[in-house]
Amino acid sequence: MEKLSSGESLFMKVIWEADHELPVTELMDIMDKNYGKKYKRTSVQTFLMKLELKGFITTRREGKSSIIVTKISESDYLSYISDKDLKFWFEDDLPLYISTLSRARIIQPEEKERIRRMLDDSDQ
Repeated sequence: MEKLSSGESLFMKVIWEADHELPVTELMDIMDKNYGKKYKRTSVQTFLMKLELKGFITTRREGKSSIIVTKISESDYLSYISDKDLKFWFEDDLPLYISTLSRARIIQPEEKERIRRMLDDSDQ
């Protein structure tokens, strides 16, 4: 698996958030409406080709429409980039990674409780 560029990440975010296989025209509408990104069809095709080469998606034709199908789940990608960053930036030191995250923003009490529950559940 490869890390996505910021542009590719935005495309994948939209694709993953869709609750269905996404027609390219709908992808373009969402990018424009939600992110103010009015890409030309050729630019979209270039991004999709890169995502396909990296193994994240495939496309198929349905009549005149191109349909985007994901091949890698969002959770798998998030696990991959988190692990990659943990190893590179924090030398695989998970407590240091978490400490850094907690210094970057205030962790609310309900978030702390949720984290505790997740850690407790990981022991089982």
